[in-house]
Amino acid sequence: MSSPNATRVSNLVAHHTAEIERVSPQTSPVQSRASLPEGDGAADKAEPTSPTPKGKDLPATTEGEGELTAKKDEGGAGGEGADAQAANGALEDIAEGSAEAENDAAAATAGGADKKGDSAAAPAATQEAKDGKDEQAKDAAPTVPETTDVPLAKVKEGVDALGPHQQEVVRATLARAAEYPSELPLSASWTLFFSDTSGAAKSNSAAATKEAYHEGINPIFTATTVPELCGQYKAFKQAPKSKRAKAGDPETLGLTRPGMNLHFFRAGINPTWEDPYNEKGGRITISPSAALFDNIYERLVFLLAGAALELGTSDLLSTEGPSPGSKRPPTPGPPQEGQINGVVASRRARGDRIEIWLGGRKKKEPVPVEWLDRFKEVLANELDMPELRSSKYKKHF
Repeated sequence: MSSPNATRVSNLVAHHTAEIERVSPQTSPVQSRASLPEGDGAADKAEPTSPTPKGKDLPATTEGEGELTAKKDEGGAGGEGADAQAANGALEDIAEGSAEAENDAAAATAGGADKKGDSAAAPAATQEAKDGKDEQAKDAAPTVPETTDVPLAKVKEGVDALGPHQQEVVRATLARAAEYPSELPLSASWTLFFSDTSGAAKSNSAAATKEAYHEGINPIFTATTVPELCGQYKAFKQAPKSKRAKAGDPETLGLTRPGMNLHFFRAGINPTWEDPYNEKGGRITISPSAALFDNIYERLVFLLAGAALELGTSDLLSTEGPSPGSKRPPTPGPPQEGQINGVVASRRARGDRIEIWLGGRKKKEPVPVEWLDRFKEVLANELDMPELRSSKYKKHF
């Protein structure tokens, strides 16, 4: 028969075990308070932080130990209640912290919007400051007077460094350039002709041959200004390119076989010996290599159009007189044009040739011999062909 103390201890253990089993299914303290089970005492709200051993595992104790155990249980229940309160307080702190975090996030978003607005306004302010500096720099910059003769300004600046004779020549040239029309007209109109006699049938009649030759001469273009000459001449050179030509291939004159000719003549003069301006005239023949043929003819075209050969010859004749050894007197008066009638490029089986046709300023008038001698010198210098100084002049008839 058990003692009263043993019975008391057993009852306490059973009660304690029942209480542990009743409160052990509680949820963790991180859940919201709404999910916690309702209860009247502190034990109902308590949540164990560690598992508690069951009553059957407890060792046998004496009466004094039983009282101590009971006190510990009461203290444990109180501790569990305190833990529950601490957990509830933690939950409240979490909820309040979440609300504060949401408020902070909203404030941060508003602050970011303000910063974006400030960033958007910053470039505008920077641009305004830059514009203000540009305006100040513009106001501080010295005013440069507008001039209408800017291309000739450098030439005018260097005139004083030249000799007296050169200064006079340059100033006279600048005066003429200032009065020159803006459309850049040539001193005379020029026409380019093309002829092909490679397929012409030979005839026993000279009249028939002459007629066939005249009919085979076809005008290509007439130029009266510098832009017209340059543009139409370039278009003419691009036309003969075959479809098989590659990009970068050089442009040619289109004289691809013997018998083809190009005639660049002063407007109003036909490229025939019978023309009144050619009738008493003649020609100087140049026989360049195949590689230089197109280049030399093109240079002569622009030298004739610009009157460089004629004016250079007349100026040399008027300043230095006839060639050394000549007994002819200098030609008086200013330089004049009209001595060169045209230039012909001909492809021939026996050798290509270029002919410069000369004549008088009037119909049926020969070229002055003293002018012809100086012309050879100027031509040799312009083409860098010294052998032309001793070239022969051959009359058409």
